[in-house]
Amino acid sequence: MKHTGEKIIGTMLCALCTYANLVAQPTTIKLSNQIIGESKGIGMNIEFMQTPTWQTSPLMLNKLPFGVFEQDFNSPSGLNSLPEVDTWKFSNGRVSADKTSPFQGLQCMKFVSNGSNGLISCQSQFFFQSTANHVISFAIKAGADFNGTVNIELRNSYFGNLNFLTSPNITLTKDWVVYKYTFKGEINQMMDRVNINVKGAGTVFFDDGKIYTEGDDRGDKFSKHVMEKLKEFSPGLLRWGAIPANFYSFSSSTGLGAPNRFTYGDWFKICQELNAIPDICVGVDYKTDFVDSRDATFKAFAEYFTGDNTTTGGKIRLSEGFTQPLIQNAKELIIELGNEVWGGATHGASFYSLDGQISVDEYMKYADGAVNALNSVSTYANNKNKISVVYSGWSVGPDTWNLGLINRRFKRPGDQIGLSGYLGGNSALPNGVPLTDPTSIDAQREYYKKTIGSIPANSKKARDLQSATVRSQGKNMPFFFYEGTMTNEAYYGRMGQAVVYMDYILEMMREGSLSWGVAFNFTGGQYALVYNDNGQFKNKPMFTLGREFNKNVRGSILSTSVTGPMDSLTTGGIKYPKVGHMITSPDGKSFSMILTSRDFENAQNVKIELPVGKVFSKTATVRTITSPNWNVDKESELNISTTTINDFDSNKLISIPKFGVVIVNFTGNLDLVLNNEERIDYLEKLDVQIYPNPTQRIVNIQGAINPNTKVYNSLGLEVMNSNSNALDFNGLSNGIYNLIIKSDNKITKEKVVLID
Repeated sequence: MKHTGEKIIGTMLCALCTYANLVAQPTTIKLSNQIIGESKGIGMNIEFMQTPTWQTSPLMLNKLPFGVFEQDFNSPSGLNSLPEVDTWKFSNGRVSADKTSPFQGLQCMKFVSNGSNGLISCQSQFFFQSTANHVISFAIKAGADFNGTVNIELRNSYFGNLNFLTSPNITLTKDWVVYKYTFKGEINQMMDRVNINVKGAGTVFFDDGKIYTEGDDRGDKFSKHVMEKLKEFSPGLLRWGAIPANFYSFSSSTGLGAPNRFTYGDWFKICQELNAIPDICVGVDYKTDFVDSRDATFKAFAEYFTGDNTTTGGKIRLSEGFTQPLIQNAKELIIELGNEVWGGATHGASFYSLDGQISVDEYMKYADGAVNALNSVSTYANNKNKISVVYSGWSVGPDTWNLGLINRRFKRPGDQIGLSGYLGGNSALPNGVPLTDPTSIDAQREYYKKTIGSIPANSKKARDLQSATVRSQGKNMPFFFYEGTMTNEAYYGRMGQAVVYMDYILEMMREGSLSWGVAFNFTGGQYALVYNDNGQFKNKPMFTLGREFNKNVRGSILSTSVTGPMDSLTTGGIKYPKVGHMITSPDGKSFSMILTSRDFENAQNVKIELPVGKVFSKTATVRTITSPNWNVDKESELNISTTTINDFDSNKLISIPKFGVVIVNFTGNLDLVLNNEERIDYLEKLDVQIYPNPTQRIVNIQGAINPNTKVYNSLGLEVMNSNSNALDFNGLSNGIYNLIIKSDNKITKEKVVLID
């Protein structure tokens, strides 16, 4: 009996040792030189609306919607017609526009006082969110007939008629002078009124009135602090979007007096400063000109970006001070035809019936017509290689709405499908995992573990939708994640969600399904990437990981194979490794490998197997971002370190903490090649001209330096590989040939017809 027991114990110990060895086995990632896609970075949405009450866009320097006097003063209600203000009121005088000598823009406000203490009152509401000093600023000058003084008051009339500021009496000159006064706001204190008291008879001119945080003025209309924070994030794409964009017209977002306070032109300017691709989400609600006068509006929209100054849209752009077509200096432009249109009336989207249900067929008639209207503008068509139009899709997968977008009966002229990046939803996961106590580390671990387990199923759904799209459309229509979240506000932005969502984006990009992933909102609700700390924007972990991704993991996505533990994620029979990863290179000489742990309970070891016969540096830097637990929601509580290793090779083990992400940067020398020609749509497009076409022998390639061109016949066989700008088809049979042209890490696909 004793012998049998010892045998059983020995067997158990052997089994445990075998299991321990299996668990300890590192994940091996084998790197190849095959390109399977392109990583352009993580995008960001930022509130663009200048709302009339309560809040303004954090991007705007001016924290109150007043002081923009470019609208029509001569309407029946005078300044009350200004859409960017709540209410302007006047007493003991009259107001009009003056175009003779404004301080800025085309016109200023002219107030004629009857001599009995005239009053100009802007009644808008704003909550001060910090105890920092604020500045009120006005440009004021006296008319030739004015005799008297002016003073400025900031009031809170709802709660005790409190005064934030009462300026001294100002004796005006006949020239423009900017008057600035400093005051201190308080957290959650509301100011609802700016009073300008005119004491005396005659004419006074006002312009450029604004309130802003002290030290935030950088000489234009945008917040210095927000722009600095955006530069830190380095978004690959900046999105003028989300559901509120569904309500806005072309006319409200363009022109010198645009009600939105900044325009598409301003957006391009900001994106250029940030080196980000501009993304414009257009309105799709009834009463927007994008819907009610679709063709004319989209033509003007196309001219605004691409036309000269004599076109309708070009003239509007010129009035804002942009003398050249905006597309001229842009790398790319994304146009979204509405956001979450499937939400119908709830989302401010047209194309719904009386019961509020949306019709995908009606939306697609609208969307296809919009694309055709854009393409009818010659300058737009000439720049089409830089522009991508996104249809508004639903969640990941071939559901009814998405299949309606790619109806087999029609070939869609659009380019991409915008999908939700949800992993679960706002409140609970579809597999029944509850949103338990968000302060419980154990509850969070299980929540994130189950959530990350849904990535394989979502990836499969994306592949199914992609296959259905290619079959229906005969082309790739990459997916565009217009948002990303998976929980309610109690969880959002924390380290656990940041790791899971980043892993999701990496997997979708590596699978070749995703063109863009948007980390979503700069500030606001469950989507916030930053939080307001007494007027200063501080980073959440989602911001941190997005920033690290953008600064490291851009370039061509390289094909990899994985061996090692594959039992971490199992959904519907699909097994995934315990480590998420992606390897990118912009040039074949510098490489970044981003690694995420999917274990949630144990650190993971990884080694990278480098291609044999290629030279790689022995030195690599390892950037580690980790936290004490998944509940951390501030970057200040994360542990971020960079170390250098001097023995980097195929046997080097890299450890990923259970609460972390690791980025490894190293150098080498690889000749990057396209792995799958069908994935060409994911790479940055090369703009070339092919002539003559058809040809009898020679084809010239213009616009590429030292191009590498592969030529394929109708059977898909490679018949030529050339590094010349002139291709000689001598000896080949007549017919159609496909050309894959690569230059400067850009690529394009062309067709050539060979004739006698």
